[in-house]
Amino acid sequence: MDSVSVKKNVIELEERLNITFPKPYFDFLCHIKADDVFEVEGSGIGLFSYSDLEERNETYEVRAYEPNYLMIGQDGDMGYFVSTNTPNDYSIRQFGIRKFPKKLVISLLFCNFIVENQ
Repeated sequence: MDSVSVKKNVIELEERLNITFPKPYFDFLCHIKADDVFEVEGSGIGLFSYSDLEERNETYEVRAYEPNYLMIGQDGDMGYFVSTNTPNDYSIRQFGIRKFPKKLVISLLFCNFIVENQ
């Protein structure tokens, strides 16, 4: 699938979920192929492609527990989330999937780093 089609699908996902992705994360999603998982080197963290986001968030009932967040990846039972109501917040938050709502803010802009270094 070409990058224009991926971008179109990411926009459709935003519309379907009624959210706006932070810009660096939007750009990151546009660089991952459908059904791929991006492995953050040496960390065990896998970041989902746009095609898996909806299903992963439904499976873990994320909106029921954290309605202002979207799970974008995981490492075992640890989930990684972006805010869905503050598109200028580039933080990625870490939550224990079975231990809501404990939060640890990870102030990383690695989505920008990944896109720039591909």
